[in-house]
Amino acid sequence: MSFPIDYLEVNRQINAALARAAGIDRACFFKEVDLTTAHINLEVNVGDFQWVQFFCDGQPFGITVGIGAQDNIVSLEKFSTIPVVSGTNVYVTNDVRSGRSKLLLAFSRTAPLETYLGGQISLAEVAARLGSIDTFDRRGEVIFLDDFESGLGKWEFSALSTGTYALSALCATSGALSCKLVTAAALNDTVEAIHYAPYRSLTKLSFELAIAIGSNTKGKHDFRIAVNDGTNNIVGGICYDASTRKYQYLNSAGGFTDLATSKDFNQSTAPSYIFSRVKVVVDPSNNKYVRAIINHDTYDMSQLALYAAASALVPYIYIQYKETATDGTAITSWIDDAILKQNEP
Repeated sequence: MSFPIDYLEVNRQINAALARAAGIDRACFFKEVDLTTAHINLEVNVGDFQWVQFFCDGQPFGITVGIGAQDNIVSLEKFSTIPVVSGTNVYVTNDVRSGRSKLLLAFSRTAPLETYLGGQISLAEVAARLGSIDTFDRRGEVIFLDDFESGLGKWEFSALSTGTYALSALCATSGALSCKLVTAAALNDTVEAIHYAPYRSLTKLSFELAIAIGSNTKGKHDFRIAVNDGTNNIVGGICYDASTRKYQYLNSAGGFTDLATSKDFNQSTAPSYIFSRVKVVVDPSNNKYVRAIINHDTYDMSQLALYAAASALVPYIYIQYKETATDGTAITSWIDDAILKQNEP
């Protein structure tokens, strides 16, 4: 597969991989329709195929599809699988809209793959079975994800004094590597990792991270997602204070307020490190949190305000993990499977 990966190429790869896994002859025929050009009842012959599946590289607004006849219009969701009659035509009509360039029609002689895989499955499940790191909470649409298999180049790191950060093969949730961060053995010493992303039309955003803290019983672990819109820096964050066994959130005044008490991250030692998962969802347009998911616990935060401070910087989005030593003991953590999403519910 070439890089960068084309959206429609991903769907071809999914079809091929699932067909091999199911042990069936997919026998697919693909037809691409260029959506940058307007079409009126563009004919695509079905041949001797019995099923057609549609993949659109964006929401399918302004597209109609007739099955067997121009006026036999079917409802076209972003992903649809529809039975067709051999020897008939599929008719595609579209206007020209920004953000969509292709419609892929995949014809097959077999029933949809879901029939062979134990019932209806979503494309999120398909991706998970093919090795996606997005398996903890699949809601939302991915902007950025990283399992550190390609190095640390997507992140900016900083240490207050002599703390360190490096790739580690000791433990990981995906692949063979994670990122290991170690503070200095000094009170309030910190090490942090930040990833920056371009500013975009704001929807509900989320930051998810897997973390292993070994046998650490002290220190703070801070997870933040922020949007700088050119006027304000709007920040949401979750903090786990291992010393006090509390989950806390970044409040509207810039301090921390308890979210839950008597809580612990998964703690273990080599070689069987158990990673915890933290996901925080924010609504920057309305300056509100949405929810936090920490391992098996979900917290409704929809009535809580985000922190906002004036900023005239060029707009951007960032996600951040920071660990802080709270008693002069060096703090170690391993992070993996970082995911930034938009369009969260």
